[in-house]
Amino acid sequence: LLTIFAFVRFGVRGYIDRAKHKHYRFPSSVGVLAWLFTQLGAWLVVLGPILPKTWTVGPFATREVATIVGAKMMIISLVVTSYSGHWKCYRRAAAAEAKDEQYYHKLSLQKNISIAGGFVMIIGFHLPHL
Repeated sequence: LLTIFAFVRFGVRGYIDRAKHKHYRFPSSVGVLAWLFTQLGAWLVVLGPILPKTWTVGPFATREVATIVGAKMMIISLVVTSYSGHWKCYRRAAAAEAKDEQYYHKLSLQKNISIAGGFVMIIGFHLPHL
């Protein structure tokens, strides 16, 4: 739900601006992809379990698949964010001996790892129903 609220607060422009701030090679594309993965992934995880049992859009598109795809999209988003937004900054802060910044990025990195673990558990919960 936090990523859905981030969309309301930042919108696509916020993701693009963040990609520019991080000096990515193609900030517009990276920003749009980050927005797409976080928003679509979050909505699929939230709405997947409450879709009707008879909902299908093909032989494999069931509500369980929607939830699993959404969770995988969120894991990908978390891995990219963790590496580029926290691990690299943590290393930079460690080299500069900035203890406060180092602590913040270490804490955020651990938080992202635990959230990704939660998404792995969601995937594991929905796999037996396929």
